[in-house]
Amino acid sequence: MDKKEGLTHKISIFGWGLFLVWLGLFQWMHFRMGFFLLGLGAIILAVQASRKYFALKQENFWIVAGIFCIVGGLWDLIETDLPLVPLLLIIAGFVLILSAIWGRERFPF
Repeated sequence: MDKKEGLTHKISIFGWGLFLVWLGLFQWMHFRMGFFLLGLGAIILAVQASRKYFALKQENFWIVAGIFCIVGGLWDLIETDLPLVPLLLIIAGFVLILSAIWGRERFPF
């Protein structure tokens, strides 16, 4: 295993470790779902930021997923009746479908 692969593996394992700790804290402390999503989004974006810091390839899917988690968490915490998360999931699904049909040139995900 070369140096970049080893570093990528360590960052990935570190991220999964953070996720499991956060999941355990969430279940133990009975946080609201919004706090869980905020923490999850922060972990996902921190892993991608560390990949960028070490000049490793970032994964756009996980950047978008982290942003969705943070937006969903904030949306849950402000206690609105508008169903943001289902709408975001539907929009994201359509974007992925269109990118599969029309190719990466039009939708660079």
